[in-house]
Amino acid sequence: MKKGLLLILSVVNFLLFQFVVEAKPMVAPDVKEAVVHSTSIVIAKYKHYSSNNTIDYFNGPIATYSLEEILKGAAVNKTLKVKYRFEDGSACLPEDGWQFHDLIMPKKGSSWILFVDSKTDGIFNTYRGNYGRWEATPENIRIIKDLIIDNYK
Repeated sequence: MKKGLLLILSVVNFLLFQFVVEAKPMVAPDVKEAVVHSTSIVIAKYKHYSSNNTIDYFNGPIATYSLEEILKGAAVNKTLKVKYRFEDGSACLPEDGWQFHDLIMPKKGSSWILFVDSKTDGIFNTYRGNYGRWEATPENIRIIKDLIIDNYK
């Protein structure tokens, strides 16, 4: 009886643990990959955010931007709704003590480079979440424009 039960438990244990998959973080994002992967890259001015759900590290609000300039890709709406993520896919867990508050969001009226990689139900997604949003400083704009030019040579 003991041998039979032990054999059954061993088989069940073997079958269960054969299908366990460990979550591994993705490699860190890369700006060259972001430029190539993004269907559009734009400079847009942050207006505000809204949310009907609880905001957490992996499920952020919807931010509204107004289009200022298209750096790459097809024309996008003059008003862009962007799904916010506060991670770039590299971490499997939020940072210790992470909490949403208004100060995490951009300053109203600030300009951002958005690496747009897809659109779902009228809401844009950025390349690798928060990595796909760069502050539109002159240096960042120059870096991106140079990479776009290099990519099309």
